[in-house]
Amino acid sequence: MYHHLDGLLDRVGPTRAVIDAGGVGYEVRIPLSTFEVLKGRHGQRVKLLTHLQVLEDGLRLFGFATQEEREMFRLATSISGVGPAIALAALSTFGVEVLVESIRRGDARSLQRIKGVGQKLSERLVLELKDRVVEISAISAALGPSGKPGFASSRTPGAPATDAIAALVELGFSRREAESKVNAAVTRLQTGTVAAGNERATPTVEAILQAALRTRE
Repeated sequence: MYHHLDGLLDRVGPTRAVIDAGGVGYEVRIPLSTFEVLKGRHGQRVKLLTHLQVLEDGLRLFGFATQEEREMFRLATSISGVGPAIALAALSTFGVEVLVESIRRGDARSLQRIKGVGQKLSERLVLELKDRVVEISAISAALGPSGKPGFASSRTPGAPATDAIAALVELGFSRREAESKVNAAVTRLQTGTVAAGNERATPTVEAILQAALRTRE
């Protein structure tokens, strides 16, 4: 029903964005890979590709920075046992390129890093998507480097660690799990920056989330 949204970015966080189009604020759920594109440019015109989910109790809209992201989301949710939450978590954990490559290689083990994905589901994802993810590569080849819609964004207020915890809770982690993962990720990242001689560097919310999501406890 909705192909895309084109309007002014009202707000954005690691898992959601609000776009003002024609005086109506549309809330869309987004993966971390889209958030990384949508940051720092509040109030500017943006365009997100969308996917509409129809539920018994209402509608849910998802937004994506690229056609590859949206197609990967749709492919993932076509698999039994994979809902929108898992599909978004997959994109947030890996990004499109790494996710596609993991599936093409048959690397079911790495897919178990995704929240909600165990051994059986990871194997099903590989089995059922291995031949289909070539569609994603075909889209990338056809679009080339200029195949992305235009974007703009701003951060929601709050410390990076606080935003990261909120994002993990949105992705299905308990508050305790989220805090544990974020604390561990921040420690690792800060240790790395100090070792690199950059003691003043503060981890960004994107860096914290990527480190937290790629670690299985």
